[in-house]
Formats: sequence, structure tokens, C-alpha cells
Amino acid sequence: MRPLDGVVATPEFHHWHHSREAAAGNRDYAGLLPAWDIMFRSYYMPKDLRPTDDGVHEDVPSGWWAQMKYPLKQS
Repeated sequence: MRPLDGVVATPEFHHWHHSREAAAGNRDYAGLLPAWDIMFRSYYMPKDLRPTDDGVHEDVPSGWWAQMKYPLKQS
């Protein structure tokens, strides 16, 4: 699916979107159209590399409602 990487959010793009690697930080914000990341220079899709770690850096609550409220919590 490499030819589609800059057009739609391919599985490869999705892996980098959720990567916890330092080089991928603050990049690949788009949910469906990587063109936004390309336009704002936040697109990150290195050739011949795959992220080795993904997810968030903290514990996330279980359950749909708890996860929906989680980003709104006060620090």
C-alpha cells in the first residue's frame, strides 16, 4: 500500500501515528488524510523502518466511557 501512504491513512501510517519512538513524536496527527501532515510538515514515514513501540506513556482506564473522559481529566 506504499503508493497510498501520502493519500489515505494506510496501516503503515497508522503504526507511525501511534508510535512512542522519539523520532515520531509530534508527528502524524491526521486521522484519515495524511495530506494535512504533509502540508504542515509533520508527516513521518521513514522507508525500511517500522516502529518498535506504540501506545501512550501512561495507564489508560478501561471501559469506553472512562476512555472518552480520560483526555478531559484535570492534571
